[in-house]
Amino acid sequence: MTPGDVRLVARTSPGSERGGGPGGFAWDIYAGDEIAGEVFINLAEKGQHAGQPFLEIYINRKNQGRKIGRLAYRLAVEQSFYNTVFAIMRKSNIASWRAAEEAGFVDDTSPGATQKAMVWRRG
Repeated sequence: MTPGDVRLVARTSPGSERGGGPGGFAWDIYAGDEIAGEVFINLAEKGQHAGQPFLEIYINRKNQGRKIGRLAYRLAVEQSFYNTVFAIMRKSNIASWRAAEEAGFVDDTSPGATQKAMVWRRG
C-alpha cells in the first residue's frame, strides 16, 4: 500500500464509545474504494491518562498485513487537533505496535504494566 491508496472518511454519527463522545473523532479506513477498517480517538474517562486522547484501530482480517494500519495511525493523529495521542495494545500484538511505531508513536509502557502503551506527539 502506498500513502495515496489509504484514506480516512469521517463518520457522521459515530457511537459514543467509538469516537462520538466529547473531543472524539471517528473514521472509516479506505484502501482504494474498499472499507478496510475503522479508527477512532476518544478521551480516556479514568485511570492515569484520564482526559487524554486515546486512539483505537481495527483492520478487517483480509486487509491485515498490507500496511494499511501503519498509514491509518498516521492519518488519524495528523487529522485530529491533538498534540499528544496515546495508544494501548496487547504486548503480544507485535504488528500493531510496529504499525504505531512507523506512524511516529514511541513506547510509553510503565514498568510492570500488563499492556503496551505508546504515545505520539505532534512535531
